[in-house]
Formats: sequence, C-alpha cells, structure tokens
Amino acid sequence: MHITTARASALLVLLAACGGGGLIDSTTKDTGPINGGIPNVYIATDTVDFGTVPRNYTGTENIQVQNTGTAALEITAIDFDDATFFASAGAGLQIPAGTATTLALKFQPTDFRDHTGTLLLSTN
Repeated sequence: MHITTARASALLVLLAACGGGGLIDSTTKDTGPINGGIPNVYIATDTVDFGTVPRNYTGTENIQVQNTGTAALEITAIDFDDATFFASAGAGLQIPAGTATTLALKFQPTDFRDHTGTLLLSTN
C-alpha cells in the first residue's frame, strides 16, 4: 500500500478584535464601555505546523485561546484563507474573563502540495 501525503507548512494565526473603553494600566480601573469590562484575546503561538498529512485525511493541532481581559470574549468569526484548513468550533464561542479554551484546528488536504494558510479570529 502506498500513501501519498500532502504537507501543511504552516498556518499563520492573525487576530482581529474590537475593544472599547480606555487604556488600562496599573493605576486605572477598567470599567469598560457597557458590560463592566473589556475582553482581550491572546494566543501564545503565531504558527501551527501540521506536519505531513495524507491526502483526504485530517490532521489536528490545538491552540489555546485565552481571554486575558475583564469581560467575556466572544469569537464572532473563524476564517481561513485556504479551504483545506478549518476549526472544530465556529462563531459564537464564548470564553469567560480570565480563562482559556482549546481550539482544535484541522487540516484536510485534497491534493499533493504544501499548504500555507492564515487563520483570522474576529472577536467582540
């Protein structure tokens, strides 16, 4: 049996967010615009390598999405610029302030070439 593989060189993680309120430092209490706080998305990694994945199989890599803010974070959109990449969760994912969740990123190649893509998370 011969298995032909495709490779995902990298998935670049980009973040898009919209916040409210003013600047926060050690002397300013965050009161936020409406809900008593401001969410803040943080992902420690900027590149995800899926390695070699056979054609028509699915590779999975997890990333931690943290909310380092003081209000609930809502992921309003999860977009990729290459259709061979997708996520286990979709828009509407909620992350309470001061917590994190695991987001499973998937790679499912249908051809025999390297793939490089970009993940764009949009948040409140």
